[in-house]
Amino acid sequence: MEANTPSSVPVPSSSNLSKPPLTSKKKSRKTSDVWDHFTRNLDNPNDPRAICNYCDKSYVGGNRSSGTSTLRGHMVNQCPNNPFRIEDKKQKTLIFQKMMGGKNKSVEGANLKAVGFSQSDCRIACVKMIILDELSFRFVEQEGFKLFCSIACPKFDIPSRIIVSRDIKKLYCDEKKKLKDYFIKHSQRVSLTTDTWTSIQNVCYMVLTAHFIDHEWKMQKRILNFCQISNHKGDTIGKAIETCLRGWGIEKVFAITVDNASSNNVAIAHIKKRLQIWKTTVCDGDFLHMRCSAHILNLVVGDGLKELNDSIVAVRNAVRYVRASPERLGRFQRSVNNTCKLEKASVCLDVATRWNSTYFMLDRAIKYSDAFKLLEEDDEFYMQYFIEKDRNGRSITGPPTSNDWENCAIFCRFLKLFYEATLKFSASLFVTANSYFHEICTIRGRIMKLCDSDPLIMKDMASKMKIKFDKYWGCTEKQNVLLYVAVVLDPRYKMRFVILCLKKLYDSRQADTIIASVNNSMSKLFSHYSNEFKLKNPQVSSTQCGSSIPTPDKSSMLVDSDDEDSFNMFANDLEKECEEDDAFNKKNELEKYLEERSDGERKNKDFDILVWWKMSTSKYPVLAMMARDVLAIQVSTVASESSFSTGGRVLDSFRSSLDPTMVEALICCQNWIRSSSLTLDMGSLMEDIEAYEGDDLAIHLLIFIISLETTFDIFAKS
Repeated sequence: MEANTPSSVPVPSSSNLSKPPLTSKKKSRKTSDVWDHFTRNLDNPNDPRAICNYCDKSYVGGNRSSGTSTLRGHMVNQCPNNPFRIEDKKQKTLIFQKMMGGKNKSVEGANLKAVGFSQSDCRIACVKMIILDELSFRFVEQEGFKLFCSIACPKFDIPSRIIVSRDIKKLYCDEKKKLKDYFIKHSQRVSLTTDTWTSIQNVCYMVLTAHFIDHEWKMQKRILNFCQISNHKGDTIGKAIETCLRGWGIEKVFAITVDNASSNNVAIAHIKKRLQIWKTTVCDGDFLHMRCSAHILNLVVGDGLKELNDSIVAVRNAVRYVRASPERLGRFQRSVNNTCKLEKASVCLDVATRWNSTYFMLDRAIKYSDAFKLLEEDDEFYMQYFIEKDRNGRSITGPPTSNDWENCAIFCRFLKLFYEATLKFSASLFVTANSYFHEICTIRGRIMKLCDSDPLIMKDMASKMKIKFDKYWGCTEKQNVLLYVAVVLDPRYKMRFVILCLKKLYDSRQADTIIASVNNSMSKLFSHYSNEFKLKNPQVSSTQCGSSIPTPDKSSMLVDSDDEDSFNMFANDLEKECEEDDAFNKKNELEKYLEERSDGERKNKDFDILVWWKMSTSKYPVLAMMARDVLAIQVSTVASESSFSTGGRVLDSFRSSLDPTMVEALICCQNWIRSSSLTLDMGSLMEDIEAYEGDDLAIHLLIFIISLETTFDIFAKS
C-alpha cells in the first residue's frame, strides 16, 4: 500500500527538471489553402496583414490568432481578379426575355434566354439603379433593400454606400472614355446648347450638351459637362465652355444655342475667337450664335399679356376661390356632378409670370364653365367672396360672366398656338430645325390676322406681340439664317417654299432681304463643304463634288476648221448638240437638288428627313455633309435646361452635401445610360476584318453581323 502513496513516488532531481523527457512529436495543423492566394505582411508585428495576390486587397490576418473565413469569402465572392473564381458560368437559368411594351411597361416576350449569376454585373446594375432612379447612396444599406436582395438574389453581396460612390465615379470615367474616343475617332462636328443654374447650395453650375447626327443618321444628345463655375459672367461662361471642349477633344463646333442674356453674347464671341484660332469654324463662324426660339416666344407672349384682360382676372379669382380650401373644392365638385360630368374636377391656379400656366388654367377652367355658373346659385359664400374687398381695399374682379368665358376661350385658342410651338421647339431627340420656319410662319400669320380683327382686346394684344416678334424675327440681323437653310434642305419644301411664305408674310423689301441672305448663305455653306469634301476624298473629281465642269477646248478636239471635210462638219454639229444636252450635268449638286421635283416626299405622311438624306448620300455627297450638321442644330436650350430639373432632384435638401464632381457624374451618367448607344461603325469593323484577311474566323464574324442586322431590321419592320 505504501508503494502506491504519493510520498513513495520518486521526486526528480533539479538536473532532470532542466531537461524534460522526450515525448512523441504532436502532429502539426494543416495550413489553409487560402494562403496559396494571400501573402502575409508582418512588417508591423502589432498589425499583421494578409494581402490578396490578385487585387492587393488587405485584411487583418497573418498569424494564428486570426481566422481565414474572411479571406476565403473574399476569394469566393469578392475578388474581381481571381482567375479561379466560378460565377455560375456553366449553370444557367432559362427565362422569358422581358421586352418593353407601351408606356414603358415590361411584358414577357416569346424568346427564351439563358442567364447566370455574376457578382460584377449585379454591382454595375445596382449602381445604374442608383443613378437612373436618383436614389441616395444609403439606399443600399436600408432594411427593405437588404430584405429584397436576400430573397430575390441571395448570392449578391450588397455593397456599402462608400463602394457605391466609388463605383459611380468608375462608371462615369469608363462611359466618358467611350464617348470621348467616339468623338476623336469620327472627328464629329457638334452643335451645342448651354445654360447656367444656381443650386440649393448657392453653387453656380453650367451645363453643356452636344447634339449631333451620327454616321447612321440617328439624332444623338449627350450631356458633356455639368460643372461648377464661379459666376454667370460672359467671360467665365466662355472660358468654361473652352475648357470643356478641350477636355473632350472637340474642336469642330457648328452652332451654339443660348438664351437672350447679354452675357451669352460675350461667351459666344470668346468661343468664336478660339474656333478661329483652331481653324475649325464653318464660314468663319458666321452661323455660330443661335438664339433660343422658346425664350423668344416667351418674350413675345409676355409682352402681349402684360396687361391682362379683366376676363382672365375674373376666371383666375374664381379658380383661387375654389382652391382655397377642401370644403370649397368639395362644393365645386358637387356643381360639376350636377352638370352631368361624373369625373373628378381638377382646376389649377396659374403663376402670374408664366404664360403657359395661364394657358393651363384657362384650358381647365373653360371645361368646367357651367359648374362655375351653378356655383353662383348653390354656394352663397362664392358670391360673397367677390363682394368683399382685398387687402388693398380694392374690389375683387368677378365672378366671370358669359362674355368673360367667351373672351377666355379666344385667349386660350391663341395661347395654344404658342404652347404647341414651344413643345415642338423643345424636342431634342428628333430634328426640329426644319420645323422652325413652319411654326414661325403660322404664328406671324395668326398675329397679323388678329391685328385686323374686330375685338379690341385681341387687337391690342396682337399689336404688342407683333412689335416684339418683328424685333427678333422681322430681319436677319438677330436671326440665324441656318433656320431657313434647314427648310431648304428639307426635300419636301426647298427654296421655293421659303420664297412663297416670305412674300406672303412680309412686305417686298423685307422678303427680298431675307431671300437674298438665304441664297448667299446657301452658296457660302456649299462652297465650304465642297472644299471639305475634296480634302476628305482627294481621289474624287471636281465634277463629282459639285464644282462646274470646264468647257473643253474645241481646237484640241477637232481638226482644223478650214478643212471642208464632211466628217469635221458632222463633228461640229455633234459637239453643239452634246453641249446643249449636257447642260444639266454641268450644274453643281446644289442646283440639281433645288431643281429636282419632290412631289412624292410631300405626299408621304411618314416622311423621315434623316432617312431620306441617308439614302441620298451617294447622290448628293456634299449636301449630305451639310445637312448632317445643319439638321443637328437645336432651336431652343430646353435640352440643357431639362438637366437642371435632374440637378434639383439630385441636390435636394437631403443630399445638399454632394460635391460638384459627384453631381456631374450622376447627371452625365444618367443621360448617357438612358440615351441609345451609338450605332456600330461598319466601316471601322470592315477595316478590322480586312486585317485578318484569309482567316476563316473573320469571314464567319462578318456573316454573323450581317445576319444580325438583317434580323434587327425584320423585327423593326414587324
